[in-house]
Amino acid sequence: MKLRLLRFALLLLGIVVAGQGFGQDVRRAQPAGRGNAYPGAGVPATPAGPSALERSGMSAVPVDVNRRLAVGDIISVQIQEDRELAVAKRVSATGELDMSPFGRIRVSGKSTAQVESELKALLEKDYYYTATVVVSLDVVNPIAVLSKITISGEVRAPGPIEVAAGEKLTLSEAILRAGNFTPWAQKDKVKLFRGGRETLHDVRTILKEGRVQDDPVLEDGDRINVAKNWFNFKGD
Repeated sequence: MKLRLLRFALLLLGIVVAGQGFGQDVRRAQPAGRGNAYPGAGVPATPAGPSALERSGMSAVPVDVNRRLAVGDIISVQIQEDRELAVAKRVSATGELDMSPFGRIRVSGKSTAQVESELKALLEKDYYYTATVVVSLDVVNPIAVLSKITISGEVRAPGPIEVAAGEKLTLSEAILRAGNFTPWAQKDKVKLFRGGRETLHDVRTILKEGRVQDDPVLEDGDRINVAKNWFNFKGD
């Protein structure tokens, strides 16, 4: 009788010890849960890095989706066909983005829609039959101030031209940015209005001979007018 009771007690003890060990193994096998990279992954997540705003060192300001890009702005660029996340990029001091493999692309003074269109054209030229590009303005540089130049007359795209802070735009460059002269433009007598004063500039010679000393740097509020040459039948 005593032997049976001893065997029964040892059996109960063995069951209790085995149950405790099994419970420990189950707890070790459970995934980390809240710290996972995604639910059920069982892999601890990498600590989240600083946000784009924190990395930029700039304070948040309201973002106008129609705003022209300026130096220091941070934008996100995503090419959906690549099946990758959007990449944050900062507009350089020269108003450009480094867009491998295309090199540096000028974006200051342009809207996100214009940048999307340009990148789409570059991608569809050599890489994709159809490319879907999404460009978003994430962080606005509150220090950047856009100057505005107005150009009218015989250029292909008359209207206002915005110049990013720190950017130097010359008279001839403004003509080129406005689509260049029309065939009827009076290129040797381009009018520049500044502060109630009018000056004439031979932009044809500036462009043809590279006379940078005669190419004035524009200022905020400058107005340019290219007159029509009614007697220029050759479009010179």
